[in-house]
Amino acid sequence: MNHIFRRRKDGRPWYYHFLEIEGPLKTMVRIVYYPQDMFGNPYELSLVECSLPKLVYGTNVEMLIDVEPALKALESVVNDFFKRTVDLSMAELDRIDLCYNHQVDSHVGEWIQYLFKCHYSQRKTKPYYPTDGVQFYSTKATLSFYDKLQQSKLEGAWGILREESSYVNKGSVRRALHTTEPVLIGNFSPEVVEGILRAENNKLGIEGAVVADKTVALRHLVAERGAEQGMRLFGYLYAASIAPAKKLCELGINERTLYRNKQQIKECGIGPQLGEHSIKLPSLDIHLME
Repeated sequence: MNHIFRRRKDGRPWYYHFLEIEGPLKTMVRIVYYPQDMFGNPYELSLVECSLPKLVYGTNVEMLIDVEPALKALESVVNDFFKRTVDLSMAELDRIDLCYNHQVDSHVGEWIQYLFKCHYSQRKTKPYYPTDGVQFYSTKATLSFYDKLQQSKLEGAWGILREESSYVNKGSVRRALHTTEPVLIGNFSPEVVEGILRAENNKLGIEGAVVADKTVALRHLVAERGAEQGMRLFGYLYAASIAPAKKLCELGINERTLYRNKQQIKECGIGPQLGEHSIKLPSLDIHLME
């Protein structure tokens, strides 16, 4: 194995070992061994990392709904390496990336352009490299959207806006399921994943929302709430599209008023920002249970 040795700020040694093994369909499986915990105390830990879809399909373009075949394939690699039987269904998750393919045809770029204007509370909006995607970033969990064709270079990924919600340590994985107990792969059923991703998109205000230019948005709001209230809500939607909430509050608009109107616009099925194109973009609906 490869050996990595470092010293902490207090001078104590800290090291780990890792190895990459080629599994089924040329999928790389990374095994990391830690002989000590984060404080330097003796505590053995082995991490196994790989793309589960690649173990079944050879690529990670297709979504993996049933993880059982992938786990069995991964166990054959892990059992051979450790020379013992390991039941990965009972292994605690240290990280998980939940994915969904939104088929939006030729509108991937338009959606990414729109998402850059959206706001996710307490997260930074950043580019998603090496593609032209966007991510809503925190050190513990990140929501990303990108062009799967641009990222994978595979023809089967055309028109896919890939959504990924990443939970990067045990704590964030547990928080995703609202539990303090260790989380197993089986806890992430299709129903649970669908609920998590829908909740993420609701925080952005894009779950099933109509995204279009000012003409379509105005028509939709008037149809939903009538001429007077529809016009008023459109005014708030337009304002939110040209200035962030902080700037609007500086102009004297009450924060609670902004929030209330934002919620009413959301209830009408309109996205939180105005689109820049005259056509209505395909909605980002998540359906893993069909």
